Order: sequence, then structure tokens, then C-alpha cells
Amino acid sequence: MALSVVGMIALGLNYFKMARSLRESRSMLVRSSEEVQVWRRESEKYLRNLAEILDRQFDSWGLSDAEREFARLVLKGYSVRVIATKRFVVQKTIRTQLSSIYFKSGLSTQQEFISFFLPLFFVS
Repeated sequence: MALSVVGMIALGLNYFKMARSLRESRSMLVRSSEEVQVWRRESEKYLRNLAEILDRQFDSWGLSDAEREFARLVLKGYSVRVIATKRFVVQKTIRTQLSSIYFKSGLSTQQEFISFFLPLFFVS
């Protein structure tokens, strides 16, 4: 009988500890969610500015709408194969578009193209 009472007390204490831990976790989750929302609002402003900068550069190179779309996908890190799949075209079409982009930009490779824009992402 005494063991049952001790067991019940231990279970009750454990329940209250878990309930407190759950409340604390929920509170942390709410704070984290709020921080994420603030970060998203702030980052959207910068992403709009980045999109404008990219558009100005693409304008200066005279890229077509299709070339702009492919250029953005390359900057997002998509491979030729993935871009072709997303756009429902063969990989040769993507390679042709990318060659045109590189020619118009005066850059030779995908690596040079991406490197051209890296300073926009890393402020020193």
C-alpha cells in the first residue's frame, strides 16, 4: 500500500513537471514563430530590392523574358536537368538559353555568372 502511494505521488510530480515543460515549449514555439514572421517581413523587403537589382542588370545585358527566367533559376542553384524538367523542355534548350545568357553578359560559364552576383548576397 505504501508503495502505491509513493508511486502515485511520483507519477503526480512527473505529470506536473511534464505539464510545465510543455507550457514552456509552447511559449518558446510562439516566440520562435513570431521571430520567423518578423524575419520574413524584413527579408521580403530585401528580396524585392534584390529582384530589382537583378532586373536592372538583366536589362543592361538585354536578356529576353525566357533568358531572365532561366538566369533566375540558375542563381537559385537549379541544375540544367532540373530547369528542363520544371520548364518541360529538353536540356539542350536550356543549354542554348544559358549560352545566350553567358554571351550577352560577357561571362563564360555558369560559375562566372553566379560569381558575378555573389557580392549582392554577402555584404562585408
